Amino acid sequence: MFYRKYDSMYTKMDVSKMQHNDVKLDSYQFLSTLYQLYTRVRLKYPSELTTLESRLMAKVVLKRLRCLYIRLKSTLTVENINKNPIRACRILVRAHDRFRDLQHHVSLISSPTVGEMSRSLNAYVRPISGVYQDTCFAASFTGLVQSIYVALSQRHSAVTIYVSKHVSEPTKQFYLSVAHDIRWFNDKDTRHLKRIWKTSGPVAVVVDSIGEGIHAGSFPMTSFFSIYRRCRRTAPFYFILDTTTVGPTAQPSHYLSRRKFHPWFHWLMIRDLNGVDQSGMNLAPMASSTYLGKHKRQFLPLLDTMKVVGQLLPENQLGLISVVGQKNVVQRLSRHHRNGVVLYNRLQKFMNRCLTVFDTVVMGGYSEGRQLSTGDVYIQLRSNGKMSRDETIDQVMTRWCHQMGRDGGHIECGSGRGLYVTRVCCHSVSRGVSYIHISPGYENISIFDGYINGLFSILKLVYTNSDVTT
Repeated sequence: MFYRKYDSMYTKMDVSKMQHNDVKLDSYQFLSTLYQLYTRVRLKYPSELTTLESRLMAKVVLKRLRCLYIRLKSTLTVENINKNPIRACRILVRAHDRFRDLQHHVSLISSPTVGEMSRSLNAYVRPISGVYQDTCFAASFTGLVQSIYVALSQRHSAVTIYVSKHVSEPTKQFYLSVAHDIRWFNDKDTRHLKRIWKTSGPVAVVVDSIGEGIHAGSFPMTSFFSIYRRCRRTAPFYFILDTTTVGPTAQPSHYLSRRKFHPWFHWLMIRDLNGVDQSGMNLAPMASSTYLGKHKRQFLPLLDTMKVVGQLLPENQLGLISVVGQKNVVQRLSRHHRNGVVLYNRLQKFMNRCLTVFDTVVMGGYSEGRQLSTGDVYIQLRSNGKMSRDETIDQVMTRWCHQMGRDGGHIECGSGRGLYVTRVCCHSVSRGVSYIHISPGYENISIFDGYINGLFSILKLVYTNSDVTT
């Protein structure tokens, strides 16, 4: 899936129109979510809630959901939004905080089954005829990565594991801890991909759909599978693809069919469900793995392994995942991507006018084909002449977050993708180079545009050459 609507620069009139559209869409989605959550609890109340404690809690939750829904429905009308979109935004922010608490209570009394959530996650993955597809859940993303590594070690006495240099930070940190067993490779180099396919014995390859870092980008799926089609092997090959950045838009059927899916090929799509799948609220850590293969009896024993390492997800936490399914996840992903495109385009414009601030500005996956993603942007700053690069980056991040808090905005320092609030962090140790990682939140365009203006004002303060307009 691609997203081309916001490729060009925009005017203040465009921002105003986009702000109105954002608030209207947010209001509609929030009201729909409240209604569906109310309906789910109401339907389960007569039959499935048998204990006195659960029925009393359900009564309280239903009353609070109904009051919140009625109040918002009468307040967030099209007329009121057009008249005062800023007030509507503030109402939504407060309602979002209340909904977060209600979602926790609902998850304790009414959670979907594993089968229901598996079908929800698979709804946007087109099945391949003759290929088994199975989804399981883990208590954390790092725990899932560890479980796959342990399952590989248990299944094969000797397995060659290749890990891309551009995998996400949690994945990279785990494999760095077992570095004696790992071979690192550059997923942008076709020669490395050919060498991997020629490796004898069981092989596992760990990559991200869209890598992390200044030098990262989209994984070359077309080149990878063109080599796959010419490959002749019998030993198992495990392709472990992290789809956190692209969500449910990853489609294996784009690259393989029943005839081309060899019995020795195993495809695992792993995904951190801590972002857009929880409506960006960061309620609880959880992850999923969708396993595709020709013969189910040859699958890695992930569930048994997760039991051993203590990574099975409690069923009551399944209720924290988006109640309106993967369609809502794709819509939320579009907002994050839009914000990322706006940030990237304005940074490019700023960099063209001021050559002394940036070394590199990158939006992973955008230059290769504008693939829909969480919109992560990576900035490599230059030293301002008075401090080192690392000190300059720390100065910019600290001042930016402080100014946004003073002006009524909210930017959180730390890693995370697809969250409701924009996240900013700095990586320097494991990547070998210092850079700022900005993961756009779900803010409407007016708020997010204010964040960008704040960043530019801080850059002018930190760098001596500040005679550039934005």
